[in-house]
Amino acid sequence: LAATARGYIDQISVTARPGTVTSVDVALRLFASWIIDHDPGVVSLRQVDRRHIEHYKLWLATRENQHGQPLKRSTINLRLSTLRVVIERLIEWDHPDTPARNPIMWTDLPKMDEPLPKFLDDEQAAKFMAPAIRLDPQRRLIIELLARTGLRVTEFCELTDDAIVTMNETNWLRVPVGKLHTDRYVPLLPHLVELHREWLDWNGPNTTGRLISNKGRPLSVDVVRRVVRACARIAGIGHVHPHQLRHTLATQSINNGMSLEAIAQTPIDAHDPRLRPHRRPHRRRRILRRRRQSRPALHHPLDNITGIRAEVARHRRRRHSDYACRYRAGGAGPRTIVVAPVRQS
Repeated sequence: LAATARGYIDQISVTARPGTVTSVDVALRLFASWIIDHDPGVVSLRQVDRRHIEHYKLWLATRENQHGQPLKRSTINLRLSTLRVVIERLIEWDHPDTPARNPIMWTDLPKMDEPLPKFLDDEQAAKFMAPAIRLDPQRRLIIELLARTGLRVTEFCELTDDAIVTMNETNWLRVPVGKLHTDRYVPLLPHLVELHREWLDWNGPNTTGRLISNKGRPLSVDVVRRVVRACARIAGIGHVHPHQLRHTLATQSINNGMSLEAIAQTPIDAHDPRLRPHRRPHRRRRILRRRRQSRPALHHPLDNITGIRAEVARHRRRRHSDYACRYRAGGAGPRTIVVAPVRQS
């Protein structure tokens, strides 16, 4: 069983991200330790049957986390689904150490809820940003950049020292390749560039190669989390995590009537159910039109790009509407297409 698990880990480590490999390794180690404790006679994966999965599922439901609380449904779903995918892939690979069929069914996975992402409403967001003005230049820069760009905390910590660029008299932030395997440019407000210059004067030379450093060392995720928690504690709004600022930016953009095309090009969560295509497109358009009419428009550099694309599309439609294509038989030969201008009546 251990040899099969190690071989699978070695195979996926070639293509999967390190975080994915670690998650699969934890799931396999947990299942293997349970097998050793409850059925020592099982020494290979092909000996695992439905009976083991049913008992393992019940054991997961009674297990507690490091805080002494029962495991969440998402954790149980992750452990079982990971194990199911491992067995399914090994069967597809014709691995010799596999059961005859996958003993884990999709009905064994707990049904996951889809709540709205956690975000700060307008009042909480204003309270959160108010203390940032009184913080030192480094902490203020961290808060302002996270709140105004919506970056993931890992992407934020990996920004290089040349990430701020100017194109067409507009400041942009170049985000390196991250979770979605793509790099992108994020519009940057002018006052954020000024805050970065103030931080450079306050901090001194930055030799880490990163956009922001912490006492001569690269900025870490833990430091960013502590800064966000400290700002929320000063504001008196409870616990706030960095990813919550990302959801807050998405919510504010939607509420202020920002177009879906512009939001799709900004670093907004793709898993946000509010951004998914509605089952009734005409109803979605009506809802968005009401929002734009009832709220002031949010000025965003990407809205200009969307407007230009829309104008180009309208120009193309007008150009093609001046012509009509009609087929005419060309004798005994093949059909020919004749393009003639349309007469205006």
